[in-house]
Amino acid sequence: MTLAAVAVAGSGVLVAAGTASAAPTVTAGPSVQSLCNTNQNTWVREDSGFTRILYTIPRGGGFRLTGKIEWKAGHNWAQGHGNNDPTGWVPLENLTGCH
Repeated sequence: MTLAAVAVAGSGVLVAAGTASAAPTVTAGPSVQSLCNTNQNTWVREDSGFTRILYTIPRGGGFRLTGKIEWKAGHNWAQGHGNNDPTGWVPLENLTGCH
C-alpha cells in the first residue's frame, strides 16, 4: 500500500497513513501553546491512550497545547490542559479552531 495523506476532521492536522504495521505520524498541525476548543465533551486523561480520566472539558471549552502530539491506541493524542487545570492528554480529533 502506498502512503496517502489523510486530514483529521476539524483539526487541521495532516497524518500519513501507511501499511497496517506503520503507525500514522503527525506531519502538520497546531503548535505548542496553541489554544483550541473542544468539539464535544472531552475527557482529559492522565496519559496518551485510554488511561485514567482527570477531568472533563465541556463542548466549546478551551484546551491549551503545552507538549507533544503522539500516536497511541488508534488516535493522535495532544498534551495540554484546560483553564487552570492539570496537564493531560485528549484525542486530537476532539479539538477544533486551534490558533
